[in-house]
Amino acid sequence: MILYIAHASPCEIKGKIMRKKATFAILGLLIIIIGLLTYKYSEDIPFFSNLIMEYKIDSIKKKIKDEPYSVNLHYRLAQLYLKQGELNKYEEKLQILRKISPDSYLYAEELGDHLFKLKQYKSSIKAYNDALAFADSEDGLIHFKIGNAYANLNNKQKAIEEYQIQLNIFKKMNNHNKTKKVEEFIESLIKKLLENTDESRTKLSVNLTAPRNIDFIRRKY
Repeated sequence: MILYIAHASPCEIKGKIMRKKATFAILGLLIIIIGLLTYKYSEDIPFFSNLIMEYKIDSIKKKIKDEPYSVNLHYRLAQLYLKQGELNKYEEKLQILRKISPDSYLYAEELGDHLFKLKQYKSSIKAYNDALAFADSEDGLIHFKIGNAYANLNNKQKAIEEYQIQLNIFKKMNNHNKTKKVEEFIESLIKKLLENTDESRTKLSVNLTAPRNIDFIRRKY
C-alpha cells in the first residue's frame, strides 16, 4: 500500500482522500439520523422511555430545591408522576400545590377528578368540597361533579341536590342561553335518578363531565 501510494499520482492520492472523507461523512450522517430517530421514538421503547422519564423527574426535583415554592415546577412533577402511574406521589404533589398556590382550588378539583376516575367517590367528594371552600367563584362544574360522585354512590337525594345547585348557578350566569343544552343534560340525569325506584345500587353510571359543549364554562387550568 505504501509503495502504491509512493508511486501514485497526485490525482490518485487526492481521489483516495476524497473517498475517505465521503465515507466518514456518510457514516456521520447515518449516526445523526439514527440518533434523531432514537430520540423521536424513544418514548415508545420502554427502556428509553424510563430513562427519559427518570431524567425529567430528577431534573425538576433539582430545580425545586432552588425554587421550593414554584407552582409550575411542582405541577409539572405531579403530571410526570401521574404519567408514571405513581399515584401516591401525584396526590402528594397536588396536596403541596393546594398549600402554595393562590389558585389552590384548581388542584383540589383535579385531585377530585383523579379520585373519581379511580372510583374513590367518597374521597373525590371531599376533594371537591375542599375546592369549593377555596374557590373564589362558582362558575365551574364542581357541584355537577359532586352530584356525579353521589349518583355513583347511589345517594340519589344528595346527587339531585348538587345537580339542582349547579342548575341554579347556570341560570344566574350571563351566558345562560349557552348553557341551555348542559342544563337539559343535567335535568335528564335528575329525571333518571327520580325514575329509578330500585333500592339496590343505582344502574345510573354518571361520567365525570357533560357533553363537549360545556368546555366554554370550564375553568382554565
